Amino acid sequence: MSALSARGQGLVGSESPLIRAHFDCLRDPYDATTNPDGFVNFGTAENHLVWDLVAPRLAAAPPLVEADAHYAPMQGTEAFRAALARYLSALIACPVAAQSLVVAAGCSALVEALGFALADAGDAFVIPAPYYGGFSGDLGHRAGVALIPVPLAAPAFRLDPAALEAAIVGAGRRVRALLLTSPDNPLGVTYDAATLTAALDVAARHDLHVIVDEIYAGSSYGAAFVSARAVPTALARDRLHTLYGLAKDVALSGFKVGVLHTLNPTLLSAVRTQALFGAVSTATQALLTPFIAGIDDAFRERLHERLRTASTRTRSELAAAGIDSVPASAGLFVWVDLRRFLTTPTRAAELALHATILAATRVNLSPGAAFFAPEPGWFRLCFAQPEPARTIGVARLVRHLAATA
Repeated sequence: MSALSARGQGLVGSESPLIRAHFDCLRDPYDATTNPDGFVNFGTAENHLVWDLVAPRLAAAPPLVEADAHYAPMQGTEAFRAALARYLSALIACPVAAQSLVVAAGCSALVEALGFALADAGDAFVIPAPYYGGFSGDLGHRAGVALIPVPLAAPAFRLDPAALEAAIVGAGRRVRALLLTSPDNPLGVTYDAATLTAALDVAARHDLHVIVDEIYAGSSYGAAFVSARAVPTALARDRLHTLYGLAKDVALSGFKVGVLHTLNPTLLSAVRTQALFGAVSTATQALLTPFIAGIDDAFRERLHERLRTASTRTRSELAAAGIDSVPASAGLFVWVDLRRFLTTPTRAAELALHATILAATRVNLSPGAAFFAPEPGWFRLCFAQPEPARTIGVARLVRHLAATA
């Protein structure tokens, strides 16, 4: 008999394959001088392009004081939330009040908190697919919320309001929310105002909440970012909840800082209660308060320039080898079409191709299965790597695929 509860047993061996691959690469990373045969990790959505901009800003922070070593409000210190409110107001071009924010240890903690607060076990959220695969664990492992995918058709992967409507009506269980990411992960595109309005209006007709993960809001380098908060919609303001974090745009994934913005006071109270279980340390907030206040247009312009350059070069190098990808305009990745390299059009063949590429080239991509892609053969490639790692990784990949085509 297992010593664990049924809930505990359900968590055994549930580590994401993306996380396993990340740490496999971390143990033996590429270095042009010391380890030229090491792994190039295109599988993890981390930003390695702006550390030279981030490091001096962190180093300039004032020294910690005694209060920074003690307890603070679990939902975030007043100073940190005020700095975040000013930052987000500029980023999304909408007013954000500090009292409408909850800070927690990463967006995953907040997604789970929203699952607990908005749904009961067995209820569902509707989400366009492919989607960031971590949502399944965030909502399913403990909150017991199911995700109902709405398949987007290749090669354009456009969000279809009619498909959202059909998924909600045909769910076969109670649907409590629509979950979107914009800019989208893994597609690398930003939804325009008309698309967002149409999606939010569908949710309004069915009395749903809408959660929009806008964690890549500052990484929209090829199209103007439009926040879900900035579009006209029939959805009530207290039914829209947006997420942001410091992992992507400012490259602080290891700091584990996520932010929920909601105008729903009851939900705000429920999530604040849960913040106890995933609070950001007081010292971390003290360090980041002046840092986030110093992120300006000059920083964003340099970030966009570097992302645009890396994205353009990656897509061009792939295209020169006859490999297509979805035109990217945001985020740290491109959605790459490797369907013609599958031995059969199956998920098993996709996973086999992933394993073969990893073993033969020491380049890690993320297979579409990790994002619940409707069709096998699509892969996410995270290009926000420093040179020459990015160039070397793409060269290894295309050389291998050319030899096996």
